Amino acid sequence: MRKHTLWRVPAYCAAAGVVSRQLIIRWLGRLAVVTLPDGVVSIDLTRQLIVYGIVFLAALSVGAMILRSMTRKEIALSATIIVAFQLALAAFELAAGGMTESLGTALWYLSQSSEWSHFLSQLLFKAGGMDFLWAGVFLDGLAPYLFILFGRKDGGQTAE
Repeated sequence: MRKHTLWRVPAYCAAAGVVSRQLIIRWLGRLAVVTLPDGVVSIDLTRQLIVYGIVFLAALSVGAMILRSMTRKEIALSATIIVAFQLALAAFELAAGGMTESLGTALWYLSQSSEWSHFLSQLLFKAGGMDFLWAGVFLDGLAPYLFILFGRKDGGQTAE
């Protein structure tokens, strides 16, 4: 295990989350907002899912390229840091129930590191509605483990 690789997955997830949130905000406004025949403005859920899917695949692809020099074990250990953070954040949010404005805002900013993976929760939400809300949040939290698939199998060092 190379110690300098420990924070790569959390750092990538945080950066990807910030970029993803900005892309999603901009793209949803342009691509998914629709005006219904009765004049009501709404979001087309299929278009929303497509936007989240594109962002997810882009973040996963870029992450795969950035993290490909790491072994699968290194990625698993590094991903565990951000997964533990995201799941602890979700557990706190679930336990807190109601939120004050400042707590909600703080959690909104802290949860940015999982923004790139919200396609998974959006997919579950589209399939089952609110019944799958927390299952989707849990799945989003585990998404950094997908990067393990792109790591090196061997334990040999590469020049960096």
